[in-house]
Amino acid sequence: MKLDEIDILVLRVLAEDARTTLRELAEKTGLAVSTIHSRITKLISEGVIEKFAVVIDPEKFGYITSFILLDVDTAKTRDVLEELVKKECLLEVYESLGKFNIVLKVRVKDFEALRNFINEISEIDGVMEFEWFLTTKRYKEDTWKPEVEL
Repeated sequence: MKLDEIDILVLRVLAEDARTTLRELAEKTGLAVSTIHSRITKLISEGVIEKFAVVIDPEKFGYITSFILLDVDTAKTRDVLEELVKKECLLEVYESLGKFNIVLKVRVKDFEALRNFINEISEIDGVMEFEWFLTTKRYKEDTWKPEVEL
């Protein structure tokens, strides 16, 4: 799907605040509400927009965030990834290049839950080595916004 500047503007506005109304988007773009609705519907059906979500401050709930780097046997990478994406505490899962070929962002309620999760993933067939990092304070967490020049 080829995106034009209007599509990208709509995506940027929605990424900043998914509560933006169709009417507000129409005003920002100069298009009719029905046109904006059609564009958003197409962006959803093409998989450009995966979901509309709220960014919640995990610190308000006492949750902790950790990054885990996995060195996985390349012959078992697909199986390991299929197992990992089922885990609810994982916010992000990436395949990567370098010594560690999978990167995880995990958010759990406490250190015990983190320890249990680390034990769980260390027992997945194909995980050869791992390192983990515990974050101490979040300074920025945002959604990605495509660039547009108007």
